[in-house]
Amino acid sequence: MIKAIATSVDITPSQALVAAGHCLRDVPSRKVAIPFEANVLGLRENGQTLIIVSVDWFFASPGLRERILTRCAGRLDKASLVVAASHAHTSPNPDRTKVGFGRVNLDYVAWAERTIANRIGEMLHLGDWHPARLRFTTTACDCAIHRRRKIWWPEGFRLRHVISMFPNATGPRDRELRLLRVEDQDDSLMAVIWGVSCHPTEWPVCSELSSDYPGGVRQALRARIGSEVPVVFLQGFCGDLRPPSIGRWQRRGRWRSRLLNFAFSFVNGPPFAGFTPGEYRAWMKNIGECAERALNQAAHSTPLVTKLSIQRTGIDLSALGLSGEITELIFHSFELDEKIRVVGISAEVCWEWMDLVQRAFAGKTIWPVGYIDRVFGYLPTQAMLPEGGYEVTEFQDSFGIKGEFVANLDEIITKLISDQQIYEKLEAHPVRPAK
Repeated sequence: MIKAIATSVDITPSQALVAAGHCLRDVPSRKVAIPFEANVLGLRENGQTLIIVSVDWFFASPGLRERILTRCAGRLDKASLVVAASHAHTSPNPDRTKVGFGRVNLDYVAWAERTIANRIGEMLHLGDWHPARLRFTTTACDCAIHRRRKIWWPEGFRLRHVISMFPNATGPRDRELRLLRVEDQDDSLMAVIWGVSCHPTEWPVCSELSSDYPGGVRQALRARIGSEVPVVFLQGFCGDLRPPSIGRWQRRGRWRSRLLNFAFSFVNGPPFAGFTPGEYRAWMKNIGECAERALNQAAHSTPLVTKLSIQRTGIDLSALGLSGEITELIFHSFELDEKIRVVGISAEVCWEWMDLVQRAFAGKTIWPVGYIDRVFGYLPTQAMLPEGGYEVTEFQDSFGIKGEFVANLDEIITKLISDQQIYEKLEAHPVRPAK
């Protein structure tokens, strides 16, 4: 029988900090609009332990995972810990390798790391595990739009057809919300895990820090299930997906870019413009209603026949043709039963990978998760490489990454995530277990 344990940790900064990836990256925020948390769920079955930590951060900090493992030495091994970030752009930046984003406040990061690690250590020390039932469901939730499209753009005195970060209504996107209820034997809710694939980029007030829609939906769920219930958010493969905030006049950004986009909107169509506060509230309310619907659906679903299984591997970034301070790409997956597999990748994974992962695990329901561990940058598919664009080359300077993706990218990645004998089959590449 599977057992569960869960907790939440408030990691809201007490001082004014700079947002990681929002419009004012050098100006400290005036207030915190939606608080920041780390939510934790532990599962244990047949001698295996899995701890899932979800943080309301741009990325997981470089030291968080090791600090948790050190604090929980003897109770938690490396394969048993999954650390995932929500990727909220209006959160503080906890990762100094992300050089093109808001500056890092090391004191805040160290405090938050200690607070999270100590809470998890106390939780495991007390060992208040309860027999649990898991109920899983998916529901329709069309909250994002594809953001890669060919447009006309000036280069010198000529117009060029280029791949740009531009609304693409016909491009592939995630249209589902996934949710797992964790209940005790008395049907009381112990925790909720939920996820969609959509960049949290559109908080409408530049001068505020916010955990964005992951925090807003958490508040909406807790209004129904109780303020003490941990709500774990798992961001999906949202590398090229973002909210559909479309209009001819952009509400933030540099004036030159805004004027160019306005002029070329009569050629290319409206660009991403940013939400008004009212538009944002309506958009987030829709996601909250999807989550509440899924919560109700899951309550009436058949409990999973659990079979916890965990795999964690990694590949040197050099095998993909890249280099940087972060040297590995990590794959961390686990099965909840024979049909449901959660696949986590330490990258900003483009949504097109969903089809490739699904083929690798034919017949299983895939729960895609990006932004685990230390994220090196974007993971495009092979078909995207000749197109170029932000997710292929332009991200590299901001992430401290150099190089060019190898031509057989799909082959390397799909074999790694699907084949447990990968170390024998890809001898030409420096593939090894993750540290």
